[in-house]
Amino acid sequence: MLAAGVALAGTFLGLVYVAPAPAADRAAAELDEKRRQLMRRIETSISASEDLTGKATLDRRVLLAMAKTPRHEFVPRELLPFAYEDRPLPVGYGQTVSQPSLIALIADLAEIKPDDRVLVIGAGAGYEAALVSQLAREVRLLDMLPMTLEAALERLGRLGYRNVEGRLGDGYFGWPERGAQFDAIIVRWSVDHLPTALLRQLKPGGRLVVPIGPANETQDLTRIVKTPSGDVREWRVMPVRFTTMPGGVRI
Repeated sequence: MLAAGVALAGTFLGLVYVAPAPAADRAAAELDEKRRQLMRRIETSISASEDLTGKATLDRRVLLAMAKTPRHEFVPRELLPFAYEDRPLPVGYGQTVSQPSLIALIADLAEIKPDDRVLVIGAGAGYEAALVSQLAREVRLLDMLPMTLEAALERLGRLGYRNVEGRLGDGYFGWPERGAQFDAIIVRWSVDHLPTALLRQLKPGGRLVVPIGPANETQDLTRIVKTPSGDVREWRVMPVRFTTMPGGVRI
């Protein structure tokens, strides 16, 4: 027999009992909130750099893709508490998962369209490729380090990014497939000059975003557009510091 004031629905003295959420659900909710906080920081950062970039905000497709990209899946377990801070984090082999606001800006500068074929040079942890894969039809990921590339591709596959193909190669030569052409090229490493192979592999109307400048010093994040007639136009967007592109021959 039920005591007075206790109902079958789980109420007691007019109050409804709510069972605590399982630990996994609480952890997921916390990550979602951290991701929302990161998106607010990205928008603030982009707005604050408008004088340099000319952009008060980013393309909505880029922001939506960034909001859906689980950065915590791309950092080492010991760095999970910092996964949604707006700063680069080391991921091993001398590589980093890049600063989210900078990656979002680079994706915006590349103006990636839904039917585009995009080359990303430098695998890192795969975070940039994950973002780009949501914006483009297909992504080619190039890196010189087997361990880095294999880890990035395994992670991307496990997370369901199916339109990314990877290959080992020297970034100065671009994608080695004969006649390869891309609507957009993103270079995650700095170069001291623009490799001619990358310009050849950029379609007319294509966009290339790359840090250009001396190693271990400040470089210029540079946006390059190849016009339909084949001319090349270049804009220096803002100062940055990237790791120098590895590779043998500089062409």
